[in-house]
Parts: sequence; C-alpha cells; structure tokens
Amino acid sequence: MMNKNIIIILILILISLNVKASNLEIITKGLDFPTMFSINQNSKNDIFVVEHFTGNVKLINLETKDEKLLFSVGKKIGFEGSWEAGLNSAVPSPDFLNDSTFFINYTDKNYDVIVSKIILKENKYEEKIILKIER
Repeated sequence: MMNKNIIIILILILISLNVKASNLEIITKGLDFPTMFSINQNSKNDIFVVEHFTGNVKLINLETKDEKLLFSVGKKIGFEGSWEAGLNSAVPSPDFLNDSTFFINYTDKNYDVIVSKIILKENKYEEKIILKIER
C-alpha cells in the first residue's frame, strides 16, 4: 500500500511539472516507509531519502542507481506500532558539500520530539540536539 501511495504522489508531482508518463523510471525498490526526499543541491544527480521507521537517511544516485546509507538514528527512535514515532524529516544544509550537515526531526524512545543537527564524519556522525520537546 505504501509503495502505491508514493508512486501516486510522484505521478502527481510529475504531472504538475508537466512531465510525460513515458519518461518515468524506477530508481530504487525496497525502501522502508520512505517519507520524504530532497535533491542534493551540490549534485543534481543525487537525492536524499528518509526512511521513517528504520531512521535511515540514504543517498541515491539517479544515474547509476547506487544507494548508500549516510546515517541512521534507528537505535534512538521509538516505534512499538505508533505511526507517529520515527524519523520524520532530514534536510541537508544549504552548504552540505562543505559542512556535511543535516537537520533532522524524530520521535525518540520516550516519545519526545527531537530536533537535532547531524554532522557526518567519515563512516560516523555526530549529533547535537537543538530542541527537545518532552511529552
């Protein structure tokens, strides 16, 4: 059901951009509840994809279709059957090429809302919590 919803959303976006359906192409399969994507402004061939329940942020190259896990906050998020819990958004900074930074929003295991800054460093990341809303 989720994949059908994403396909419908993408088709609506493409229609609004006046793109012909014959130009549609499957880029990747098997994403776990993708909730958003953004274009890497430093490389128009790359998109960032957020997987809600796993807490993964992936980089997908539109030409080669290569997929790379950039980081995951999966161990920090709560789930237990709630649609609200998980990684809700991840937005690269405007200067991502130079600072390798994302701003994310997720619900932690205590169901508190977290907004934080993620700085990618080699195969690891550093998280700096900007805002925590206890519930």
